[in-house]
Amino acid sequence: IREYLSTIEGPGAPPLCVYGHSMGGNLVLTLALRAPSHARAFIVSAPGLASASPVVKAVIKIGGLLNLVGKLRVWNGIDPNDLSRDRDVVRDYRNDPLNHDRISVRLAIGLMRAGREACRQAAQLSYPLLMIQGEKDRVVDVATNIAFAKAAAKRCTLVLLPGGYHEPHNDLDRETVLRTMIDWLQRQG
Repeated sequence: IREYLSTIEGPGAPPLCVYGHSMGGNLVLTLALRAPSHARAFIVSAPGLASASPVVKAVIKIGGLLNLVGKLRVWNGIDPNDLSRDRDVVRDYRNDPLNHDRISVRLAIGLMRAGREACRQAAQLSYPLLMIQGEKDRVVDVATNIAFAKAAAKRCTLVLLPGGYHEPHNDLDRETVLRTMIDWLQRQG
């Protein structure tokens, strides 16, 4: 990463923005809060700070209590119908052989811990952040993401999409989402 960053730094280099969705959004927020970054701005969509699935929450709790980690894999709690209101996107997701419905207990516990830590540190965010969140997201906990955005209000721009599902960039209003990202990035200079 350092080698790559050295090729894009310096006079005339374009500003770097880091984007992450869902689990990637959790990782991007962790980066933005914990490590000095070469990035000037961050964008997250539906960051996975907490699961909306009661099944996943229970598995994480039990897994943590029993220390069930390692190779144990469980259902990730994602119903493909909850990803997008665009039926073609859902069909493509179901037919993609690289998609699966499993997550390791260790990864799930780690992500939820990182999500809780990000929420505790939200007010310390020192980089501009755009958070895009569908109001009808049933994959991640929308209330947790809104709470993060409110705590980071000084640096965070929250865009709530009425009726939006988990993948704003693949949902019915994707053109609006992309235009929102471009407009926000242009304002960051």
